[in-house]
Amino acid sequence: MFDGGWLWVIPFDNRKGSTNAACSIGLSLDNARFPKPADKTPEEEWNDFLDRFPSIKEQFKKAKAIREWVSTPRLQNSVTQGLGDRWIMTSGAHGSGFLDAMFSRGLANSTEMLNALAARLMSALDDDDLRAERFEYCERLMKAHVARNDELVYGTYISFKAFDLWNAWYRLWAIGVGLGDYRLGAIYQKYLRTRDESVLPDAQEPPLGLFSSNHPGFGELFAKSFAEMLKFEHGQQSVKDTSDRIFQLVGAAPFHSPALRLADPWSKVIRLSRPSVALRSFVWAMTQAPPEVREMGRASVRALLLPKGMQAARASAGERKDRKTAVR
Repeated sequence: MFDGGWLWVIPFDNRKGSTNAACSIGLSLDNARFPKPADKTPEEEWNDFLDRFPSIKEQFKKAKAIREWVSTPRLQNSVTQGLGDRWIMTSGAHGSGFLDAMFSRGLANSTEMLNALAARLMSALDDDDLRAERFEYCERLMKAHVARNDELVYGTYISFKAFDLWNAWYRLWAIGVGLGDYRLGAIYQKYLRTRDESVLPDAQEPPLGLFSSNHPGFGELFAKSFAEMLKFEHGQQSVKDTSDRIFQLVGAAPFHSPALRLADPWSKVIRLSRPSVALRSFVWAMTQAPPEVREMGRASVRALLLPKGMQAARASAGERKDRKTAVR
């Protein structure tokens, strides 16, 4: 990451036995900071970038392009209407809207759209009624996804100006992902236990468009933190004041484990897999977390700790229970 953009390198030989030595390389730039030159090829633009960053250039000294370089003046796109009679668009890269590859939100947003769509679609098919108004919530959710991802990415590009800003801002992403995982884990375990489709994530929840779309507390934390980033961008406060304020907001939020040290600017790595951190987080989730996080935490821990065979057995038992009920 650097002031004005970021670079990714995705290897295709990231598993044992892989033989493909190719990598995907992408460079995302703020057009306001780095306008696309009209008189250079994409490869020349890439080489100019490497010349500005010698430490990055060193990493590519033996690299060879295996296809032509491509570039675009603008990545962002969105549709004015994502829903109509008998059709709907999801939130993927070529769907209802795309902003930036940062955090790979396209796939996650599409999944949430499908979660909201599935039960509504089955019900509409049963009624032979596929009018757009039956799926209006899905379009509201889609627009919320685009708006919140826009803020997430915009705040990230602002944070590239100084490490302290990035160090504070990425905590929002981490908390949101954690809450989202908790929520889905809880839903999954409840469904295995009951085989009740009404618990699946298609309810008429507030369409915040965030990782954990039904958690108002995280929505408030995200909005306040984004407002702090905008104050910095507009010259109303310093880097230190902005990062300090975001860390204070994170520290005051009651829905993440203190063992993760997310409010500590000196803790720069989230060590969830470390046994001591995992154990302390589990104890916190069972004893001190807010009620909604406590319930999600219990279910998620069961999903992580319960052997796959036992999960399958519970699922089969649920299916047998459904069949017996149907016979009656």
